[in-house]
Amino acid sequence: MKYSQDLAQLVIANLENHERAKKVLAEVDEVVLGRISLEIKELLTQFQSSLDLECDFDLYENACIDFSFAPWLVQDERSVYFSVQPSEDNDDEWISHICGLNGSSNYLALRFCTNYRILGMKALPFKARLKDALFDKTALIDKGFKLSADGYYVEYMIKFNHTDIVEGYPHDLEKAMLPLVAAMDTLKSAMPEFDKLQKILTAHVV
Repeated sequence: MKYSQDLAQLVIANLENHERAKKVLAEVDEVVLGRISLEIKELLTQFQSSLDLECDFDLYENACIDFSFAPWLVQDERSVYFSVQPSEDNDDEWISHICGLNGSSNYLALRFCTNYRILGMKALPFKARLKDALFDKTALIDKGFKLSADGYYVEYMIKFNHTDIVEGYPHDLEKAMLPLVAAMDTLKSAMPEFDKLQKILTAHVV
């Protein structure tokens, strides 16, 4: 079967539209992720503890934000930290999910992470200690945090409303950022519990 000229032109037009769509997504990507990065950085100025020197707030370039606090350093090394990243791994176009362009996901994960090897621990003992501390020695579960499926992180899901992003894009994203602001407020109120968790995890460092 030979393609007709009209069909060939339709295919070419769709390819061009796809390329334009990718460019639009890249622009949305940069603007929205840049705003998320800025919001997190600014909200952290309201926390009592000072940040350490290894923080990275470029979600657009690195697909992840990470931050920690100077008092949590162990022998001048970062032992625990927070990360903010897409809730699904290996997803290069996750911003399309946030914007509601398909049905996969529109979440960011705020995660409390531990460099357990720096603490002289192996994976299984670390996960057991983390689980015990999370459920029995802190009130983080009551504040909306949970243990990740793989048992390595304490996490809190941030769900964005794609309608708010679309309606406010690109200049008025204040309403769209409200779920992020709420999550950071929750984190701020939970910091005494994370201080407690950090002390439990770093006790008896080898």
